[in-house]
Amino acid sequence: VFDVFWESFAENHALFDLAGVDWGAQRAPARAEAVRAGTPEALFDVLTGLLAPLNDRHTTLVWPQAGRLFRSGPASD
Repeated sequence: VFDVFWESFAENHALFDLAGVDWGAQRAPARAEAVRAGTPEALFDVLTGLLAPLNDRHTTLVWPQAGRLFRSGPASD
């Protein structure tokens, strides 16, 4: 799950530089956290932790079965 998530963003998100995020440097430490995550909830937290620094309100992670929603960035201008 982690690798697909990370690679999807690496291939499709165009604003890492604008956000000042070195996406490549985030992979190893976040993957180690994901491996240690003992629950789906903990993995969701690892994934949202990767997205938070993007500060892009168009970036959203939704887990409907658990009723969880994460939006990166400000809710409004």
